[in-house]
Amino acid sequence: GELEYIMPKYCSPSWQSARKASAGWPSEDRLIKADVHANQLPQAGMSQLAALLKGKTLLVMGDSVMEQFYNTLQCLLRKEDLEAPNAPEFKDYIAKTK
Repeated sequence: GELEYIMPKYCSPSWQSARKASAGWPSEDRLIKADVHANQLPQAGMSQLAALLKGKTLLVMGDSVMEQFYNTLQCLLRKEDLEAPNAPEFKDYIAKTK
């Protein structure tokens, strides 16, 4: 999956990548500017993010390629003890619709 669309965009010669940039892909330059590590931009832990979003829901959408990100996000939430328990009604619904 990933290689079919990531590799041609970010690993092709620049003249081919430039043509694909207009198809909704962020340019490498845009990705570099947004990199908090490379640019020494402010960073926050999950606890700080949760405090900013108190009482709100954060919806993260993506496709199967995002699964590693979702797993990492869940791990960070658990690590900082921010995982909210599931309601019994939700657990019952999941059990009934398996």
